[in-house]
This record gives sequence, C-alpha cells and structure tokens, in this order.
Amino acid sequence: MQLLLGTNPIRTSRTVERIKGAIHDPLARYDIALRWDGQQLEGRLGGWWFAENLKLERRVHSLLGTVLSNAVRLAISAQVSSNQLEIRFSGSRYIERAVVYLGSDKFSGQVFQGDQAHPLEFRIIGNQLTGSVFGGQPIKLEAGQVPDWILLTAAIIADASSREVSKALLESLDSFGER
Repeated sequence: MQLLLGTNPIRTSRTVERIKGAIHDPLARYDIALRWDGQQLEGRLGGWWFAENLKLERRVHSLLGTVLSNAVRLAISAQVSSNQLEIRFSGSRYIERAVVYLGSDKFSGQVFQGDQAHPLEFRIIGNQLTGSVFGGQPIKLEAGQVPDWILLTAAIIADASSREVSKALLESLDSFGER
C-alpha cells in the first residue's frame, strides 16, 4: 500500500498472518480460515456449502464488525483491557456476550445467554490455541504472530457462528417436517 503525502511516497507494509483451524464435531467440521494484518480480522468460517464471512476492524483496543451469511447475521464488538476480553454479540440467539480473563497461557471465562452463564476455557501453547465453550466441541486454531486476544476473539466468534448455523439448520429441518 502507498500513502502519498506531497511528493514523497511513504510506503507502509502490513504483515498478513493466517489463522487456520476448526471446530471438531463428531458429525461435521466447522472450518476457520482468517487473516489478520494488525488492523483487520477477516475471512471465512464454516464449509464450502454454508460459509460465513467475518470482517472486523481494529479500533485501538477493540474490534468492531460482522459475521454474515444466509443463516448468520451477527454484529460484534470486542474490547480488550490488560486483564480481560469482552465480546458482545448482537443478533445472536446463542450468546449475548462473552468475558475472558487473560492469563499467560491459560484463559478462562464465561459466555452469557440471558441469566445463564456457561464456562469457557482455552490454552495457548506456542502458536496453537485449543479449548472449548460450554464444554462443547473442541476448537483448535494455529497462527503465527497474532495477539492472544485476537485468537481468543476468533475462536469465540467461530463457536457462536457455528451454533447459529446449527440452529438455523435444525429450524429448517423442523419446518420440512411440519409440511
């Protein structure tokens, strides 16, 4: 990218890091293929048939954006401080918000749906994040030099999106049964 200021071009380059992984379900696999350039987190969630597009932009210590597809429409706001990450979901039937307490390599917290709170746990070893939300399907991500809070945000958003897709598919199947 080039920024032109007067007659002297100033070259800026961003290193693009790939974030790859999946949520492993015994019956299916929900893929995660994202890019992080220091300012934007974007890419695809899900499979080839039913894929969600994720696009979040960085605003100092936060990310704002959406996850969109035919089955999922989520607005997302993620805020990070020195010891906590909070993600808010708008449009979700599954999670309203998630709070993660940041540690050195082990992260715990809760996801909230109405008055109910459910645990989440993640661990980062090297460039690999593993864990689960609600004690559900295991999530595994790999990335290069991506901040921990970005990996955690990607994992929690992917989990929420996969649950939204599952609910939409179940509702669709239920409607076929009613006909």
